[in-house]
Amino acid sequence: FLMAEAGKTLNINVGILGHVDSGKTTIAKALSTTGSTAAFDKNPQSQERGITLDLGFSCFAVDAPEKFKGLGYERLQVTLVDCPGHASLIRTIIGGAQIIDFMILVIDVTKGIQTQTAECLVIGEISWNHMIVVLNKVDLFPAETRAAQVDKVRAKLTKTFAATKFKNPPMIAVAANPGEGNTAVGMQELAQLIVEIAPVPARDPSGPLVFAVDHCFPIKGQGTVMTGTVLGGTVRVGDTVDIPSLKTQKKVKSMQMFRRAVESATQGDRVGLCVTQFDAKLLERGLVSAPGAVISADVLIAEVEPIRFFKLPCASRARFHLSVGYHTVMATATFFCDPADAPEHNVAAFDFARDYLAEDLLYHTSPGAPAPAPAPTAAGARTSVAGARTSAAGRTRSRSANVPMTMAPRPPQETSRPRTSRPGSRPSPSPSVTPPATTAAPMRRTSSSAAVPARRPSSAGPAPVRTSGTESRGVGPAVKPAEAPAAVAAAPTTALTPAPAPA
Repeated sequence: FLMAEAGKTLNINVGILGHVDSGKTTIAKALSTTGSTAAFDKNPQSQERGITLDLGFSCFAVDAPEKFKGLGYERLQVTLVDCPGHASLIRTIIGGAQIIDFMILVIDVTKGIQTQTAECLVIGEISWNHMIVVLNKVDLFPAETRAAQVDKVRAKLTKTFAATKFKNPPMIAVAANPGEGNTAVGMQELAQLIVEIAPVPARDPSGPLVFAVDHCFPIKGQGTVMTGTVLGGTVRVGDTVDIPSLKTQKKVKSMQMFRRAVESATQGDRVGLCVTQFDAKLLERGLVSAPGAVISADVLIAEVEPIRFFKLPCASRARFHLSVGYHTVMATATFFCDPADAPEHNVAAFDFARDYLAEDLLYHTSPGAPAPAPAPTAAGARTSVAGARTSAAGRTRSRSANVPMTMAPRPPQETSRPRTSRPGSRPSPSPSVTPPATTAAPMRRTSSSAAVPARRPSSAGPAPVRTSGTESRGVGPAVKPAEAPAAVAAAPTTALTPAPAPA
C-alpha cells in the first residue's frame, strides 16, 4: 500500500446486494449525503416498475479512522454501489463486482434468505473477503416480540453463514423506512460499522490508466461525460484517453467527484470525466484507458474454479455466457490442465512451451474434499479474464496461441439400434469390432489454466495426440493484458455462467 499525499481523501466502494424488494435502495438513500446522476432509481423505467434496474452510486464522507490516517489520509469517502436484486439482472451485479471493495448483504428479516440472496452470497464468496449483514424491516415485527424474533433470525443465519467463507459476519438490525412520521432506525450505527470494518484497499497510482465506464451522457456546450471507477493507474485533467470500442482518443477537459471538481483521480476513485464531444449513445458502458493500454482479444487462457452450488455438467467445447466487466458474450470453452501440478493443487503461471492434458468436463469438488467417484456431475466456473485479480499473477493471456495438449481417447458410444438407410442411398456398414472402453481416472483439481476432471487413456490405448489451439472462439470485449498487472489489481474476478441447455 503506497502512502498518500497529506490531507488526501480515500474512496472505498461498498456494494449493497440482496433479494429484490429487501430495501437496498432505501438503505443507500438513508446513509448517503450526496447522490450521483444515477442514484436512487432515477431511471424512469425503475420508477415505473418500482425496482432497481441498474447500478446506482451515492456516498457519505467521515474523518478517516486511525488505520487510514497512518497512510496519510484525512478523510474517508464511502461510495455505496446500489445493485439490482431481480433474477434477470444478476449479470449487472457481476459487472459491478469489479469495482467493489466489500459488500453489504441486505436481508428482509421477515423472509430470511431468498433466491437472489443466495446468488448474491455466491458472488460475494467469489469476489470479496469482508461482508456486513443488514437485517432490514425490523419495524414489521410487533414491538413486544421484536427483540426475540430478531435474535431467532440472527441465530438461524449464523448457522447458514458458518458454511461460507464469511463464517461469523457482523449483523445489524435496521428499519430503513419505518413509515410516515418515523425516522429510520439503525442508520447511524450501520455507518459506524461500515467505517469500522472497512478493509484497507490496495491502491496504486502507478501503471497505465484503466477506467470502467458505467454511464455516458452529453452536456451541451461542454462535451461528453463518462462516469465510472478507476480500476488502475491515474487520470488527470489534460490527459488523452483511449476509447478502444470506438477506436478513438479524447482529451479530458474537466473532472468531478460527486459534484466536487478535482484535478486527478487514482485507482478506486469514483469520478466523472468530461471529454471533447462525441456521440454518447455509442458508449453506454465499457473500458477507457491510457492510449494502447487495452487491446481486444477473441481467445483467452484463464484459470477457472468450480462454484460448489452449481451441479450441472460443464463440458469442453460447450458454449457459455462469459461475463467480462459490464459485458456478457458467448464463448466456447475447452478445459485442460497440467497433470504435474494436480496432486498438490498448485497454481502456476501458464507456459506456452509446456504440454497440457485436455479434459472433457470441468472438475467439481471443494478444495481438500475427497476425490469423487468417476463420472460425477460438474460445476459452474469462476474465470480470471481481463480485469481479474489472477491476471496480476500472469495467469491470463489475452492473445491467441497454439497450445499443445495431450488428448485422452473418448469412450465408445453405445448404439441402441442398427443404423438404417434411406431409399436410394448406400447402406452404412456396421462396425465389426467394438473398441475397448477407456477407464476414467480419479477426479482431480487442475493446476494451471483450468479445473476439470481427468479422463486418462488406458495403458493399452493409442499414443497421445498433440493438438493446436484452445478451440475457444468466443468474441469478447476489450480486455487488459496480463503484462500490466498494476492496472487491474483491484478488480475482482467475474463469473462464468453456463448457457441454458436446449430443451
